Amino acid sequence: MHVLRLFLGWLASDKSLAPATWGLVVVTALLVIDGWIKSREQTRRWRHEDERRKEEAKPRAVVEITSDSEAQTNMGFTCFNLGNTTFYIDKLIVTTADRAIHVADIEPQIVTPGTSVTVPFNPGELLGWFARQNEFVEANAVFVLRGATGREETEPQWFYVGDPPPRSSHCQWYVGRVADRQPGTIVPKPKIIGFHQSD
Repeated sequence: MHVLRLFLGWLASDKSLAPATWGLVVVTALLVIDGWIKSREQTRRWRHEDERRKEEAKPRAVVEITSDSEAQTNMGFTCFNLGNTTFYIDKLIVTTADRAIHVADIEPQIVTPGTSVTVPFNPGELLGWFARQNEFVEANAVFVLRGATGREETEPQWFYVGDPPPRSSHCQWYVGRVADRQPGTIVPKPKIIGFHQSD
């Protein structure tokens, strides 16, 4: 009891003022540091959420080379929307192996989540632009997609084109690279999807 009276007396005296003030300073500093740490953590969480939302809003697409028949008379590029956001196909860029670039003239196509759009392509145009007789022209195609977060490009899809066979108006085209034409190699086939190539 005597100790408690001495302690209460000390608190009431001027001697306790300096330690009490320093105690308040220390507690205030600890509160400020704690608030700063929590604020940084919240800012980091918000930044992470913003980045995640931005990533989810990007167009997610897979492109495959397709044909409308087993005979591979017509060729197209089918774009599958695998993401959660709608985007549109802005351009089709065809680049040959020797870096010549052609931007195909296409009408913009809207692709909603879970759907696909096929853009027909006439591979014979490559022979007119770049080929010499009896040569294959190797090229790849890339779609430029535009969505809420800006512009994205798809992975290049490689194909090559040769001269039309005798008595045929259609050029021969193949999925893959010219280097794939090795004896015993299984040549990849395009997916068969019903579409009509306009001339």
